[in-house]
Amino acid sequence: DTTEARYVEIARKMVETGDWITPQFDYGVPFWGKPPLHTWLSAVGMNLFGVNAFGARVFILATSLGILGLLFVWVRRHRGNHEALVATTVLASSVMFFGASAFVMTDMVMVLGTSLSMIGFYNCVTGGSWRVLWGRLFFVGIAIGLLAKGPVALVITSLAIVPWLFMGGRWRDVRALPWTSGLLIAAILTMPWYIAAEIKTPGFLRYFIVGEHFERFVVSGWQGDLYGSGHAKPKGIIWLYALATFLPWTVFAIALLPRARALLANTSGENRGWHSYLALWAISPLILFTPAANILAAYALPGLPAAAVLLVSLWASA
Repeated sequence: DTTEARYVEIARKMVETGDWITPQFDYGVPFWGKPPLHTWLSAVGMNLFGVNAFGARVFILATSLGILGLLFVWVRRHRGNHEALVATTVLASSVMFFGASAFVMTDMVMVLGTSLSMIGFYNCVTGGSWRVLWGRLFFVGIAIGLLAKGPVALVITSLAIVPWLFMGGRWRDVRALPWTSGLLIAAILTMPWYIAAEIKTPGFLRYFIVGEHFERFVVSGWQGDLYGSGHAKPKGIIWLYALATFLPWTVFAIALLPRARALLANTSGENRGWHSYLALWAISPLILFTPAANILAAYALPGLPAAAVLLVSLWASA
């Protein structure tokens, strides 16, 4: 895959040149397309294990294992050990998650951030032990997302959380978040690199914020890409991609459709909004990328952890 080869070569140049601020597309040519967190992971891996495929991928794999562990702990806390085991297995064996666990790309690292934010937020606003810690981890997840792929991670998280707060009249619950310490943590983790990157290569912020986060998705066949060409696809195809990325478990989801009315009746009265939270989390990246003109199947990946838990919870309800 040419994208993976490009990212590995950028990480290799980082190891060779010792420049850990600005990833380089070619020697002396800055790569402004993505933040460097996934590049840092691959570069550290190659520093430790050599410039080879294992070194480039091992910490991407570690990221995927971290997501699985985080999901297991969360589901066990709210739904018990059995559902946690099955949900973790479903996620690990879905085709896109399994493949992306060893792809050198930004998406899996961003999913760690969005998953940590979504899990941290739910644990914080619904109460229970370690409430403040989970609230701070919500902001850590935001920082990971901003360093892995940029503001798109924050948008995906917001598209799930904001409607959920409206639906359940839970706006007052957001006061449980440790806003002061949390925002400070997020700023400390993200701002130094963004500032240093703009100072070192002026023009980065304009290209990254406007070009990569607006023009890339709304301009079909976007020609502003400095490092390749846009992936022009029919608008709305992200929903078909999502069905494909969740295979083979998409079949089990389709099998629940005849029971949709009964399942809705069983889950609509829950006071913690478990199923609605999962459903909004699962479709938030799909909503974001529905009008997008340049997308990849991996853009559905942030919703897969929620899709796995939701499927298992609904089957348990049935």
